[in-house]
Amino acid sequence: MVVGSAWAVPVLQLDISGGIYDAATETIVAKGDVFTLYALFSPNPSEDMLNPYTLSMAVTPSIDAPADFGYFTIGEEVINVTDGMTYGTPASLEDLNGVANHDNIFPTYYKELSFSFNTANTTASYDAELTPGGFSGLDAEGETYFQAWTVDLSNLDAGNTIHFDLYGNVEKSNKIKAVFAPFSHDAEGSSSVPEPTTLSLIGIALLGIGVFRKKVR
Repeated sequence: MVVGSAWAVPVLQLDISGGIYDAATETIVAKGDVFTLYALFSPNPSEDMLNPYTLSMAVTPSIDAPADFGYFTIGEEVINVTDGMTYGTPASLEDLNGVANHDNIFPTYYKELSFSFNTANTTASYDAELTPGGFSGLDAEGETYFQAWTVDLSNLDAGNTIHFDLYGNVEKSNKIKAVFAPFSHDAEGSSSVPEPTTLSLIGIALLGIGVFRKKVR
């Protein structure tokens, strides 16, 4: 069990390498389609982790009918949207009352990934909302457990991205308590990277403006 100042930050958080905090959506957002996603667990004093934990990956904007929306990868796993995904709202998230502020996310197609925190993987404690992208690497003296995945969203259809939620259980005084990452400590992929076609159209438009200006002169 890890104890110390970790209690000052949420028990569970998500963070993204090079991510930024979007105050409008209250979410940590990636700057590109390929990034490292971190799950962070900072137990309060006297709390113990109860593996496994769950990472939810939801398609946003929400979709309500099966279709081919491309695919994304997390670690070695390839997830086809919407094939192999579930429509609705994760039951565990509803049971934890963790759906607050998720009206713009769920119901939609989502996939849950079960994983365990490795007690050998610790890092310095920090608040991801205040310091997005603040993961400082492996630290044997750190007070926070972490799990990391490489995520690639470049093969999703344009306009779609993935919203990540994190939840699980801890034990304190022989009682089990459900925990989840607060909405402000959720993570989301970037949906602002233009497609190659869009970039080409922008280039053509700029070229046209240049030709027009030359003729005017």
